Amino acid sequence: KAVVSTQSTGLEVSIGDVIKFFTDTVLPKNVEMKYGEAVVELNTHADAMRAMLKDKEQLGGARVNLELQSKPADYIGYDNLGSTQPEYAQVPAQEFSGYTETYPSAGTYGKAHQQQQGNSW
Repeated sequence: KAVVSTQSTGLEVSIGDVIKFFTDTVLPKNVEMKYGEAVVELNTHADAMRAMLKDKEQLGGARVNLELQSKPADYIGYDNLGSTQPEYAQVPAQEFSGYTETYPSAGTYGKAHQQQQGNSW
């Protein structure tokens, strides 16, 4: 479905005005209007791209903002590409079992460090 939506369309703009607005570029297949916005359905995505050339032009005395709502038929998108990155190996925790932290990460010295330094607070 090839769709372009208009924003900032005044409430006084009719469906006929929207059709006339696009007709010099492309003939709309269907137009629906609601609360000052129009959804314009076109025959192909290429027609929708041509309709986008009308972005920021005057419609009903106001500059209209167009937004492309459709994608080409051959669009894959990021969700359908699949992962091309190799999976990272999960390192088992037991490989680090001999590791002891010299300084606690919280910024205060723990009992083991205090005993090594001869401090007994």
